Amino acid sequence: MSKKDIEYALMLLAIQDLNDLFDSFNDNELDNDNDLIKEILLALSSSRYLVSQDHVLKSQHWYHEILPLYDDIWFKKVLRMERQQFNKLVQVLQNDTVFQNKGNKPQAPVEFQLIIFLRRLGSKDDILSICSRFGICEGWPGSVHDARVYANSDFFLNKAKYIEGDDYVLGDSAYPISPFLITPFKNPSNHRQRQFNFIHSKHRVVVENAFSRLKARFKALKELSVKDVKTAIKLADCGILLHNFLEICGETWEITDQNDDDDDNNRYDWEDESDEILKLEGELKRERMLNQFVA
Repeated sequence: MSKKDIEYALMLLAIQDLNDLFDSFNDNELDNDNDLIKEILLALSSSRYLVSQDHVLKSQHWYHEILPLYDDIWFKKVLRMERQQFNKLVQVLQNDTVFQNKGNKPQAPVEFQLIIFLRRLGSKDDILSICSRFGICEGWPGSVHDARVYANSDFFLNKAKYIEGDDYVLGDSAYPISPFLITPFKNPSNHRQRQFNFIHSKHRVVVENAFSRLKARFKALKELSVKDVKTAIKLADCGILLHNFLEICGETWEITDQNDDDDDNNRYDWEDESDEILKLEGELKRERMLNQFVA
């Protein structure tokens, strides 16, 4: 619907309201109704916006008036870090050349940009809702599966840089098995396979706990919705850097949700895209490991 269509519809509504109002007037007052309607139409046609455009003002109001009133508990709940660490991070970022204005259009304050990003990472709010709150723009989101990110990762594309000889990493069943990424048995059929899965999980749990703390702090990383894989990787990288910064500063985050693994995530069908040779080599290597570690 165009702006003209909206103007026309609103004008009709205004006229209807006026007619209802005029029904209560006497005959002398009705003589002036045409002049009054003309004045209203002229006012509407000369106005740039038919409704108040105050959404940016609201975001500025929250930033300037509401946020400073938050106590320490609410500040950490909303921005996922304590005020002291937030101020320290602002001091570090504002000296970076990225935030030094080089054009005619001034940047938003570093503090404001950081608040937006922390809200993006720290909540499950729809991206459009966040953009509306802060008066910024964002493209339409799309879901990206872990395995898709893995397939486009530098580790997978350039594995020779990270894997030497018989080295390997441990991954969960959402990923494709290969000689350099060993996953558990999806449907263990005997005690030895179940025991292998137990040992596999025991060694992987350290990393799982680390990711659980990360995703508990930055909820958006649990169900990351972005336009493309590269954006997902950048968001994850930034989240990890921020999380490590806070952990180094001694600020930990309590894990309140242990169920971080998404069952739907594990139902992704990689088989059509997986290299069958890598899959076969990975399964053979897992069998050798089974014989080596499980009696």
